Amino acid sequence: MPSAVPSAMPHAPTRVVAIATRRALSLVLGFALLLDTSAPLTAQATSTSKTAAKSTQSTKSKAGTKSKKGSSKKKKKSEKEVAAPIPAHRYTADTITFGSATATRNTRVSGTFTSTSTNGPARSIPLALIHGAKAGPVVAYLSQAPDSAFSTVAGINKLINLIEPAKVSGSIVIVPWFDSEAAPAVIEQIVARADIVIALSGQPLDDDLHPYGYWSRTGLAAQDKAGGALAIAFGLNVVAVRDLPVAANPSRDDLISTALSAGKSVLLVEGGRATAATASATNSVVAGCLNVLGSIGVITRAVGMNGKVSWIGTSQQLHAESTGVFTPNLERGTRVKQGQKVGTFADSGSAAVTDVLAPRDGIITYIRGTPTAAKNAVLLTVATNYGPVPPPFSKAKP
Repeated sequence: MPSAVPSAMPHAPTRVVAIATRRALSLVLGFALLLDTSAPLTAQATSTSKTAAKSTQSTKSKAGTKSKKGSSKKKKKSEKEVAAPIPAHRYTADTITFGSATATRNTRVSGTFTSTSTNGPARSIPLALIHGAKAGPVVAYLSQAPDSAFSTVAGINKLINLIEPAKVSGSIVIVPWFDSEAAPAVIEQIVARADIVIALSGQPLDDDLHPYGYWSRTGLAAQDKAGGALAIAFGLNVVAVRDLPVAANPSRDDLISTALSAGKSVLLVEGGRATAATASATNSVVAGCLNVLGSIGVITRAVGMNGKVSWIGTSQQLHAESTGVFTPNLERGTRVKQGQKVGTFADSGSAAVTDVLAPRDGIITYIRGTPTAAKNAVLLTVATNYGPVPPPFSKAKP
């Protein structure tokens, strides 16, 4: 019989949530389209990625043109556009260097950076660098996607050649893959120089994790607004918000806390499935990354949303009390009620088969991707579903 264990995480233990801290405190879910993050938030898009000057010009143009009756229609929710706050910083130099890669304006180059390790020799980690035709912020895409995150790795690699430098206002550095041992090098050499950090993570091979993002709130209104808007722009339909204290001296391998403490806009995207990369999953990663660039004005791209975002909170995990076979009858992302049957568990020793029941109301954010399960293995995780309006910001205890 599986046993339920409360958890602060909406999924099984991951390798990345703050890359090495593994203490994801998913407390509330929310939406950062308002400067006041303590106010109720709803899944409504409110602006576009146009600059204020362009918006004003467009408004004047429309005011001077009479439209025929019925020719102007309101956009549907799915067609509304999303914009994240555009960083004030502009990297204006004609060249930019990360590791061994140096890019001039309007070019794309590849290279490596060096990661030292206490467990072995130094390693070279691949990266790609795009220096746009115009000045703009520095955006970093960092993929620590082990084992099952095939689509994440495939999507990030596909993204590199899809971005046209001539159409970029800013600079983009992409690290297609790195492991936890390389985290300090990523932080020191990449994160430290980026304005916006998008970290992508995966799960071990036997996991099946519903894709979702973390909005890490610090209580600083502008930073919280920017981070939340990135999650919406990415196109995620589930977003977990962590209310975190900003550490004065974060761990040298804690990517998320380090980026937040430096005042950067941050988004962590998680996902992973025990299967080969699929076209739809790969394209979702690509589209999400491009949407982020469009939302902050680095590229020209309309970023739409459908308004169907679920905000989840604390979670409960079901563990196997013995070795056996878990057979789920529901998919990841399914909304369940407490006591609802989610599968069966066959004990290897006694051959007894018992029903596995949901420990609480919520959303299945994680489900075991392989049938066999050792004693204490996590079978599934159900996270509290707050619906379209998450609780307000709550100052995390130190």
